[in-house]
Amino acid sequence: MTKLVPVTLSFFAIVLVLSGCAGTAPTPVATPTPQLTPSPAPTLAATPAPTPTATLVATAAPTPVATPVRTATPAPAEASVTISGFAFEPQTLTVSAGTQVTWTNNDQAPHTVVSNDRLFESPSLSRGATWSRIFNTAGTFDYHCSIHPSMTGRIVVE
Repeated sequence: MTKLVPVTLSFFAIVLVLSGCAGTAPTPVATPTPQLTPSPAPTLAATPAPTPTATLVATAAPTPVATPVRTATPAPAEASVTISGFAFEPQTLTVSAGTQVTWTNNDQAPHTVVSNDRLFESPSLSRGATWSRIFNTAGTFDYHCSIHPSMTGRIVVE
């Protein structure tokens, strides 16, 4: 057996040499390529949305500001006198103090409204024209038309 070992070794050496000289390319030895093992994707656990909570914030009440009180001036009461057929209608009109009296001329002829004591006097009023006066003072005010003096009237202010 001692002869067999050197012969076997020689045989393997020759085979190796011949296989390298035979011109065949050596068979490549596959080297393992490192494999990347993907780590599992992170899973997103469904977390419930936060429950809204009310937050109370204490604020100071606004400081009241004094607002001047304005009293509305009441609109004057109104009354009317019609001039028609060369007469004042109504001939006597009773009103409260502060009432505005308006005369309207419905005649074709012009007319005026003049107090007998000359406290008030309208311009000449043509057909359809009006003239007004506010009576603030209590009393009796007789008036007439300066163009037609027979036309007379009276305002009584209480």
